[in-house]
Amino acid sequence: MTGSEVRYVNSGSVHIAYRVFGDGPVDLLLVPAFTSHLVQDVLAVLDAAGAGRPAVSGDLEGAALSALFAATHPNAPGP
Repeated sequence: MTGSEVRYVNSGSVHIAYRVFGDGPVDLLLVPAFTSHLVQDVLAVLDAAGAGRPAVSGDLEGAALSALFAATHPNAPGP
């Protein structure tokens, strides 16, 4: 996965780096195996990326956050 620029969005008092790959009919958010992500951080990235109603997938520890996010924000993105 090369060729995608790193973008940044503010979430509270932190800057979050993210990348966007491709352009398809479904947006997919991948939450990596990193336990420091917060649900509001996910919303900030989705909003900045202009995602519609994304599919959310998590790897290892990111799976729990993905499930929590999907259950608590069924109409995401947007604060």
